[in-house]
Formats: sequence, C-alpha cells, structure tokens
Amino acid sequence: LASWSAHTETISHPFFVYRNKKGGLPGSAFSTVPVRPEKIDAFEIGYKNAEGPLNLNLAGFYYNYRDIQVTSYGAGGQSFTVNAAAAHIYGLDGDVTYAVTPDFSLTLAGTYTHAKYTNFPNALGRYLDPTDPNPAHPYLGAFQVDASNRRVERTPSFAGSASATYGFDLGGGRMSLNGNVFYTGSYFFDPAHQLKQPSYTLVNLKATWTD
Repeated sequence: LASWSAHTETISHPFFVYRNKKGGLPGSAFSTVPVRPEKIDAFEIGYKNAEGPLNLNLAGFYYNYRDIQVTSYGAGGQSFTVNAAAAHIYGLDGDVTYAVTPDFSLTLAGTYTHAKYTNFPNALGRYLDPTDPNPAHPYLGAFQVDASNRRVERTPSFAGSASATYGFDLGGGRMSLNGNVFYTGSYFFDPAHQLKQPSYTLVNLKATWTD
C-alpha cells in the first residue's frame, strides 16, 4: 500500500493485493471432485480530496480472478460448487459530498463495474419448468452451460445514489433528517443468466435524534 499527499487534504493511494481462497470438497453435493483454490490479483488506485465544503473520493479498480469458485443451488437447497477458469472485473467508484451550509449537505455516489467471465465452459444451469414432460429435463436438474463472456452474477453494470441531509437542534439534542434515492441496474443471480433481477429504484427517508 502506497500513499502520496500533495498537501494535507489531498491523498492518492495505489495498491496491489494477492489473495488466495482455499479449495476443498463441495459440501452438500457429496462430491469427491475437489474445488481448486480461488486466486485473485487486485489492483486499485484512488484519489481523495477534502477542501472547504467539498469532499471527493474516486477509485479505479481491476480484479483478475483465476479458478473463481461459483456455487449454484438445486432441489432441497443442495449446493454445487465448480471452478470458473477466469473472470476480469474492473470499474470506477466515486462519491462527492458538498456542504451547502454547516447544517445541510448533498451527496452523490456511483459505481460502474465491468464484470465478465473470460472462460467458464462448465457453468451449471437448471431446468426451471416443472411441467416439462421430458424425463431428461427433471425440475431443478442441472445441465452445463458455457458462461464465457457472460456477466458475473449479482454484479450490476451501474449503481448509484443521491442523498440530502439536514440537521438542526431540537429538544436539547440534535435532529438529523436524511433522504436517499438509490438506483441499481439489472443483474443475474446465476452464471447461466436464467434468473434476472430487473433494475430498480429505492427511496429511503430517515429521521434520527441524538442527545
């Protein structure tokens, strides 16, 4: 981890991390085929600036996964874990907060992520039609799918939020009112891209009083 400071309020922080997740035998599938260790090279460079009413945080990241462990679930909650050969994930993450007054601030935040399997020929799909009369297609039975060049599951291309916070003295304490709008793009729950979560927006309102 390295840091550089142009002055006391501006910092950049490039770093590199290598991590290894242990392998083993799949649990509930009772398989004797071992799952190989998962390995990742992680690169990130960031920039932080806090000057006057403005606070800015930016980061770029790149993750190189090898033998990534992917788990799918079948009938009765039985799990199957296999190794995807490789996945590349990179993107940008940032947030900016502006203090309009000492009591009122605005924040914008967002993340763009490009996440794809570069080589995953042995992904598992599921037969999802319980009325299919074909005995070769049992409900929730597994079949192989080539998920190479498909998006990594549970990873939207973009997610972001906008919020406003206002604080004031009340009853011998401090009242804080916060409103937040969060948006996430669509994503899939599985590498075979059978189960999709459409994009959605959430609105949250919160009031907090502290003494």
